[in-house]
Amino acid sequence: MTTPNLEIEARLARERFALKERVGLIIRVTNRGSEMIHVPHPVHSTALHLVLRADDGSEQVVTPGSVVPPGTVPQRVSPGLPPGRGWVEDIDASAYLRLDRPAAYTLTLEYEWSEEGRWKSRPLPLTISPPAGTALAVAPSEASGLGPPRVLWVERDGEVGRFLLWAGGEPELRGAVQVAQGSPDADPVMSATEPGKSWTETWAAWVQGRELYRTYFGQGLFAPLPAERVRLEGVQPLRVVAPLLAEFSPNARPRCTCGVLDGKGLHLIELAPDGSAAERGKAALPGQPEGAWATHHSKHGRVFAFAFQRGDAVALAAVRAPYGGAPGAADQWLEVAGRFLGGDVRASADGAQTFAGVLAARHRAWARLTLRAPEPGKHAEPSLAAVDLGADAQVRRVRLDAQGQMHLLVTHAGKLQYVPPGSATPTWSDERLARHARFADLALRPGVQPELVVYDDERGPAVLPLR
Repeated sequence: MTTPNLEIEARLARERFALKERVGLIIRVTNRGSEMIHVPHPVHSTALHLVLRADDGSEQVVTPGSVVPPGTVPQRVSPGLPPGRGWVEDIDASAYLRLDRPAAYTLTLEYEWSEEGRWKSRPLPLTISPPAGTALAVAPSEASGLGPPRVLWVERDGEVGRFLLWAGGEPELRGAVQVAQGSPDADPVMSATEPGKSWTETWAAWVQGRELYRTYFGQGLFAPLPAERVRLEGVQPLRVVAPLLAEFSPNARPRCTCGVLDGKGLHLIELAPDGSAAERGKAALPGQPEGAWATHHSKHGRVFAFAFQRGDAVALAAVRAPYGGAPGAADQWLEVAGRFLGGDVRASADGAQTFAGVLAARHRAWARLTLRAPEPGKHAEPSLAAVDLGADAQVRRVRLDAQGQMHLLVTHAGKLQYVPPGSATPTWSDERLARHARFADLALRPGVQPELVVYDDERGPAVLPLR
């Protein structure tokens, strides 16, 4: 729509959005006259009003410029527009409007560009789709430091999987952005840099149709790389070991190692800064592992750990590979009686220690075993704690914190429950999430209350403190 000498346009980045996705709203103002014009900024003034109408007849009216932090007052900024020039503002409408349920809406903008001038957009169709998540990944806590956990999930959109990333910056999970596109069946694994070297640029990889795919995204330091198949000779991947191991590099995309499992062993696939890939060696494994994990170590470089079920016992073994070098032979750390239920491996805060944990079923009780990885050729000395939640208990997630202590997420007695280290009973539970948590994980940041990262099949993804 055009006013005298002023052309104003508004559009949405797309018509359909996922729950908790950034709802991009683009506003363009252009001076078509022959003189300088001063117009109010759509966010740093109270000139813009958003009118959202739902299909049930409910309505929201919000002035973005009036939404300010406590103790501050709305501003009025009126930038000048020279003749023939314009500016474009891209705002997140979900930061101002309640878009927390699937529904069809129309969004109308009203813009008071002067005391006498008022512009109104046509109704913009806006749909929040029902939750259709097919995978959830949480960035490992080793490299996140004090920052919130980065959450990546795959949202099915027809025959396409949209990779949506939330990198924090808000007190609650919202405003996620699409960083890649692939198969809706993809189960991506994100990268982690060495402990203490927080980094926002991320590699992700996944297996699709016995082929390896990779992508790269971040917050603008280096150009993203679209999802592409990694050409491998003689390797038919079954799964990617989590996380990918990226080496800290402030001047270019980091070099990154994918631990890829096939039917014969572990293959190290190195991703170069330009996105090309090369195999850097293979390590034979004594069978298909029940669990697989990767982490950094300041002395030994890259560490890949595996849990194997051997009859009535669980064996824990590891493969070490120095940065830039080939992997060594698998080295057994531990063998204990029981049936494998879950586990985790994590670096200490300084990267000098590797912590490992295995949860094993022994008769009706569970054995929670934690250990420090031994030096090559030596055996570990685990700590043991028993947990007996009852016959119907099921493990959802096993995670280690920065001190190597084991945290459990389980379902039991019709509830999703959290069991902290040193406790044999839950300290938090939720009955509704036991039914609706499609995916669930734990974020364990140093000095921060444990957090539940969940994909709710009614409400979408969320990060919830476990108080």
